[in-house]
Amino acid sequence: MNHSNYSSLMYCRYAEPDTYITKAIKHSIFLAFGGLGIIANILFIILAVNYTARKSLHFLIINMALADIIVVIFQFWNYIEKNMISNDYNMWDDVDGIMAEVYCKTKAFFHFVAKSQPLVNLFIISIERYRVTRQTIQVSRPLSRKKRFAIISCCWLTPTVILSYQPLFYEYIKDPILKGYCELNWKNKMVSILQSVDLLFHVLLYILMVLLSILTLRSLTVVQPIESSLSEEQRLHRRKRIRGTVKMVLYSLLLFTCCYAPNHIFATLQDFKLVDGNYCIDRRTFRFITWSVFPLVNALFSPCIYCVCLTDFRDGARKMLCCTRNASAARENVMPRAGRIQSTRM
Repeated sequence: MNHSNYSSLMYCRYAEPDTYITKAIKHSIFLAFGGLGIIANILFIILAVNYTARKSLHFLIINMALADIIVVIFQFWNYIEKNMISNDYNMWDDVDGIMAEVYCKTKAFFHFVAKSQPLVNLFIISIERYRVTRQTIQVSRPLSRKKRFAIISCCWLTPTVILSYQPLFYEYIKDPILKGYCELNWKNKMVSILQSVDLLFHVLLYILMVLLSILTLRSLTVVQPIESSLSEEQRLHRRKRIRGTVKMVLYSLLLFTCCYAPNHIFATLQDFKLVDGNYCIDRRTFRFITWSVFPLVNALFSPCIYCVCLTDFRDGARKMLCCTRNASAARENVMPRAGRIQSTRM
């Protein structure tokens, strides 16, 4: 009797495998958000290149959109490997262990670099907007190609250096049920220490960006020396542009936090043994939402934030829509005219 009671307490209905309907719903949600995320970022890059004036910080916004596309591609790659390849087939069964290890380390490393890269972009934008409010002389020199290349290199090299420890501790584990997977070697104490340093780096970036945003907004409440030669309309337009950039940074930070924090918080709770296997929770669905879907949500809505907050991209989106409408209207006008010409010939 006691044994049956113990078994009933240990049973968790979420431990059962997903039904075909549940799998179909999850696949549809993933494909929808992933497809829309890639389309949104590609359209945004086209908009930024063809329908907006070249400004000093536009290349950083394009760089963030490119990073989101890379993240979505890696998300598709991981999801297809884990969920859409048949359980009877493991693509790495016949591959040498060293090749599987290299593949595991490389894919995981570049995936995390692409995820962290937009934060560095936002930090540089925050510094630049704060610096603009402190200028005393009107300087409108565009950045040279060398400077742009140096800034973009810094955006990618910074997370590369911070995350360079991961390939050392990632391991490829062959499992007949899970078909092989990559995992950090948490038994090594250095992993926890380096993960803490990585977390502190991200927290420090957050704090600095929020402080820079507050200081930038406060400086706009006082007339700056650089604005003495500007008209009231030009002064208001300048302040509106700077406020829009600050809002873009803060909204992007909020979206990034909402999409990536839940998975890190749950992993931290597991590390400190605050959540263990005795809790009957749907870990599979929770991991699907936080690990697979939320990064796609971040990639999908980030271009929307850029267009809503930044007037240049908002005006460019209107131009692109107007051009599309004019092209379709022109085609509609050509078709009846061609019909009339054909009827007169007959």
